[in-house]
Amino acid sequence: MKTFRFLFPIAIAGLLASCSEQDIQMRTVIHRDGSCQRVITFVADSATLVGGHDSSLTLAQLLSDSGWHKSCLAKGDTTLLPYPMTPEQYGRFKALHSGKSPSDTLLVSIEHDFGSVEEMGAATVLQPEGVSLMPQTSLTRHFRWFYTYYTYRESYPVQSQLFVYPLSKFMDDSVASYWFTGEPDLMQGYSPAEKKETYDMLEEQFDRWLVANYVAATYEAIVFEGAEEMHDSPTGLSLDEKEYQAQLDSLVNYALDRQFTFGDDIDSLFSSYFGSGVCVPAFASDQVEQQLERGLNAFMELMSLKVDYRLVLPGKVVDAGNGIMEEGVVRYRLTGSRLIPHDYTLTATSRAVNVWAFVVAALVILVAAAILLTPLMKRRN
Repeated sequence: MKTFRFLFPIAIAGLLASCSEQDIQMRTVIHRDGSCQRVITFVADSATLVGGHDSSLTLAQLLSDSGWHKSCLAKGDTTLLPYPMTPEQYGRFKALHSGKSPSDTLLVSIEHDFGSVEEMGAATVLQPEGVSLMPQTSLTRHFRWFYTYYTYRESYPVQSQLFVYPLSKFMDDSVASYWFTGEPDLMQGYSPAEKKETYDMLEEQFDRWLVANYVAATYEAIVFEGAEEMHDSPTGLSLDEKEYQAQLDSLVNYALDRQFTFGDDIDSLFSSYFGSGVCVPAFASDQVEQQLERGLNAFMELMSLKVDYRLVLPGKVVDAGNGIMEEGVVRYRLTGSRLIPHDYTLTATSRAVNVWAFVVAALVILVAAAILLTPLMKRRN
């Protein structure tokens, strides 16, 4: 338990201060007939490059699916290398780029052509530890004679099941959405001083939510994993469903009222709340520590998920939704944190010119003109 207590605050601080560099790049190309292509590239370690599996598990299912074409490529180079690499191939590449880590120079690329966006969504399952993310995808086409409008949507499910206490207990839904996704823009028109004051308030609410779930996860681990370590009956701890929830809520409120932080000793918090050291044996339990580590790892994997998502639609994009237009490509920030308050949906609309419609219209005009002008020409003659 000592190891977990030491690592948890550091892990949380590291996640909150993590840089915005994208670890995975995903490019989706939608064709006019509804077929599509998806290309995913990511930086890989030696175990992935040689072993042929994603050591972080996030892309493990895709890498094991024979339907995806896989290859390696050096950054800044279009020459494809085999994937997985043999130890000899990996060694030669490493020797050619001495002084640089292969993870700084090598990318793994996996790509797949699909007949429909629904097929693509079902085949793209991201699996951070303890989580399975399968997007719901749809493409609608609206024919307007001279133009066809394409609207693409891809939605990833909310991951609230990882937390005992939902964000809604600490933040309004719109505030929680703004904190994690930047939408809606609740600070439009605010001065810098007003923004700082609001950010400080939101950060305090966010910290209280994290603390509540940290205390709840610890209590849950002690009750269900650490009871055997308490030689006597777990006096003060109740397994009755209603009493369990009431006691958990009371304990969390106790921690929040005393402004408990991640740097504080949680053993002392429990001893102070229960008025005895009834939980002390459980805090030394390997089972309790393993349970907490599993929960922390799932949270860290989700928060660490960062996908630089790019979408290409037929024709010209007329509405980028919540994305940003960059030279005809819509770019989105698909991150695990955006899946905490609600489903995260990527959407965009494009307009493609129907050239044949203009040709037909021109022919109709020419034919109509000919019909109208022919009698006039005969009269003159």
